[in-house]
Amino acid sequence: MNFKVSTALALLMTVSSPAYAVPDSCDAYGRLSGEQDILAADLSIAGLGSRTYSGVASAAADVDGDGIADLLIGAPGAALNGRDSGAVYIFIGPLDPDGPIDLGQANVVIAGGGFEENSGVAISSVGDLDGDGADEILIGTESNGSSATPQGVAYLVYGSADLGGAITSVSLASASPSVPVAKFVGETNGDGFGRAVAPAVDFNQDGQLDVVIGAPSSNTGGIDYGAAYVWLSPPSSGTIPATSADIVFTGNAPGSGFGSSFAAADIDGVGGVTPDDLFIGAPTSSDPESDVGEVLGFVGSATRMAGQTLDRDDADYRVVGRRKHQLGTAITNGGDVDLDGLDDIWIGAPYENSDSRGAVYLMRASDLRPGTLIAEFDASTKLVGVSNSLAGFRLSGGGDLNADGAPDLVVGAFTAPSSTNIRAGRAWLVTTPVGTRTRLDQFEFSATGAEYRDF
Repeated sequence: MNFKVSTALALLMTVSSPAYAVPDSCDAYGRLSGEQDILAADLSIAGLGSRTYSGVASAAADVDGDGIADLLIGAPGAALNGRDSGAVYIFIGPLDPDGPIDLGQANVVIAGGGFEENSGVAISSVGDLDGDGADEILIGTESNGSSATPQGVAYLVYGSADLGGAITSVSLASASPSVPVAKFVGETNGDGFGRAVAPAVDFNQDGQLDVVIGAPSSNTGGIDYGAAYVWLSPPSSGTIPATSADIVFTGNAPGSGFGSSFAAADIDGVGGVTPDDLFIGAPTSSDPESDVGEVLGFVGSATRMAGQTLDRDDADYRVVGRRKHQLGTAITNGGDVDLDGLDDIWIGAPYENSDSRGAVYLMRASDLRPGTLIAEFDASTKLVGVSNSLAGFRLSGGGDLNADGAPDLVVGAFTAPSSTNIRAGRAWLVTTPVGTRTRLDQFEFSATGAEYRDF
C-alpha cells in the first residue's frame, strides 16, 4: 500500500486550515482546482515498512490543546509491540508542506496494545472529555482469534499539552502509559469490537461527550447481528468491558454488519454545540434483498439513559439501499449543505451498479422523515463514480476546502482508474451545492493514485 496516497483524504481535509500553506493545485483565488496526480501533492508522508498499511485510517484532532489541528495516521500493521500490533502516528500542527516526510518524523508515536491487535485500523476524535482543552482520541483495532485481545479492543487516549513535547511516545501495552488510557474490551472472540469508532457525540444531551464503539460481528442481539456500545460518562483509565456500556444498540439480522460505520450530526436542531444524533451503518444488511445495506438514525435526547437496549425498531430514521449496493459502508456529517440550520448526511454505496462504480447519497435533514422507511433514491443528491471505482468506500465531510463558505465532501474510491493504472484509486473533492445527480468526474479537483489500489 502506498502510504502517501492512502492518506489523501486526511491531507485534503486539513489543507483548508489557515495553519497550512495553500497548495500549488489552487487557482488564483486559493481554491483547489484541476485533476492532480497524488505524487504532485505539496505534502506526502511515507510509511516505515512493508505491510504496515499506514494510512488505512486518519483523523484530525487538537491533541495538545494549542488550538491547531494535529494529523493522526493509523498503521495497523506496525510491529512496535509485537507482530501487527499496530500504531498511530501524530504530527503536531501546523504542518509544513515542504517536501516528503515519513512516519519516523512524527511528533508522537502511539504503539499498539499487543500481538495482532492491528491498532489504528480506525481513529476518531471524540472531543475534550476532561475539559483540559486537548482532544481525546479513540483508536480502533481489528483483532482475531490469536490476538492479544481476541474479543476486540478500543483505546481511549487522553490528550495532553505535553504531547509532542515532553511526551513523544505512548504504549498501549503499558500498565502505566504516559497519558491516561482507557481500554475497552469486547464481549466475545471475533465480534469485531473496535473495528469502527464514532466521532464526538452527546447522545443524551447532558453536556458530557460520549464514547461509541462498534462490533459489527457481535452476538449480543443474535448470532452475528452486530452491535454498538455507548458510554455516557467515559472513564479515563482501566479496563472496561463492553458489558458495562450504558446503552447498547443491536442489529436485527445475521451478517448485517451493524456497527461498521458511524456519523454524528444535529438533524433536528435541538442539539447543543456537539452533535447529538447518531447514525449507524449496516452495509451488508439483506432486508429486503441481498446486501442492500442500511443506515439507522437515532435522535439524541435527554431520555437516552443508562440501561437501554435499542435496535432497528427504535430507530427514528431508516435509509435502505438496493440489492448489492452495500449502502452505509461509509457515513459522514456533511455539515449544513442547504443552509437551513441543520446538518445533512452523506452515505456511501460503493458497490452500486454492475460495474461497481459506486455512488454517494446526500440525505438532507428535510429528507429524513421520522418513522418512515427512506430509500436511497429519495436522496436530494446522488454522486456517481466512474466504472470500477467503488466510490463512496470512504467519506469525509464538513470541511470548507475551496474557501467559499459552504461545506465540502471528499469521496474516496480506492479502485478508481488513473491514466497509468487501472486501479490506482482516487479522491474527489465535491464542492457544494450540487445538483440532483452528478458524476464525480465532473468536479474540478481530484487526486489520483500512482499504483495499484493506492487509495
